[in-house]
Amino acid sequence: MAKVYNCTLGAIKEQLEDFSLDGQPVYQVALSRQSWDMGQAVFSDLNNTYKVFQKLFDNEIDIVDLTQYKKAFVLPGCPVSLPRLKEALREHGITVTNDFSKADFFVTHDEYGKYHCDGESIRTNSMLFKIHNYEAMDISTSINLADRHEEPNVDPNIQIVFDNKMAETYSRNSLDYDADLYEKYVFTPLAIQIAYRIRHEQIPVIYAETCLNESANKTVIDEQLVDDITRMIK
Repeated sequence: MAKVYNCTLGAIKEQLEDFSLDGQPVYQVALSRQSWDMGQAVFSDLNNTYKVFQKLFDNEIDIVDLTQYKKAFVLPGCPVSLPRLKEALREHGITVTNDFSKADFFVTHDEYGKYHCDGESIRTNSMLFKIHNYEAMDISTSINLADRHEEPNVDPNIQIVFDNKMAETYSRNSLDYDADLYEKYVFTPLAIQIAYRIRHEQIPVIYAETCLNESANKTVIDEQLVDDITRMIK
């Protein structure tokens, strides 16, 4: 599925302004353990804006008629396996797309974001989430770090969030401390772009479980189904 860090924040200025996220602090998140591949996100204190996003992603349309749609985009981190979703949607002539901009509805669930704390590795498929007790590090003046200026997806002038992925390769002491990120609400580019489409294009949101329940065929209880159910109730 599409990466949650699918562009720089400078590429979605209109969407940022629409949610009053322009001017909010921006940090980089490590996407790999062994390179300087980074993604940009907004790290904000705006709890009310965070709730607006949650409402957009969580509010399912009142009447679900899957025969009205052609392309679905599944929010990252879905606990239902993609093959099962594709099979259920195929019965209604719906295909799953990796391009959120081509979808005429979004498949949502309760796992699109995880709470991250105490420097643990930030999941690269967490789309909208909260963090607690992290540090931001300044790499603009750090020396002897692996080709950070040559990486296409890293901006040396934007502070990075130091998590366990970074700690596996670089010592905390090799980076310059910049600030404490005690508690922040994190908005990734994908979350901002999807929320914008839902708000302005009235793109409907339908839960993955609803898509399965709308299936016209009986579901065979197999190992894959048992694994999916186990993940959803954890």
